[in-house]
Parts: sequence; structure tokens; C-alpha cells
Amino acid sequence: MTPLPVEQGLPGWPKRAKQEFREHSGLKELHRAVGRILVELRCPFCAAAVRAYLWSLAGSGKRCECGALLGQRGGWKEKPTA
Repeated sequence: MTPLPVEQGLPGWPKRAKQEFREHSGLKELHRAVGRILVELRCPFCAAAVRAYLWSLAGSGKRCECGALLGQRGGWKEKPTA
């Protein structure tokens, strides 16, 4: 049995989406408590202000309203498929 190309995925499963990465303008520290640093950043895709704890950005990330996944360095968003 020959394996399927990665772009095709498994039968019945959705195809892998293309993702775009953009760096954000930086983090602005809002509040600092022991182990809980609250920061604000601008989404690089829709420019919305997003508040998150620094540890959550370093871990799994934070979702913006537009669907972008934000991390410490920037954000990822699925490109629209044509």
C-alpha cells in the first residue's frame, strides 16, 4: 500500500489548510503579579487589541476574534482556500 501525499490527507478528512504567519508589533505590559504578567498586543491580521497572560502566549497561544492564533512572536491564521 502506497502512502498518500501529505497535501491530500486521509480519505474523508479535510485537506491541510495553508497558514500565514505575521509578526505583531510587540507586547505592552499591563499588570504584573507574582507569576501572572498580563500583556496587551495587537493582532497582526485585524489590528484588534488582545489581552492575555504571558504564560498563555508561551504555551498554547491565544485566539483573536478573527480566528488568528497569537503567540509570543506573532500570529498564525489559515489562508482562505480557493
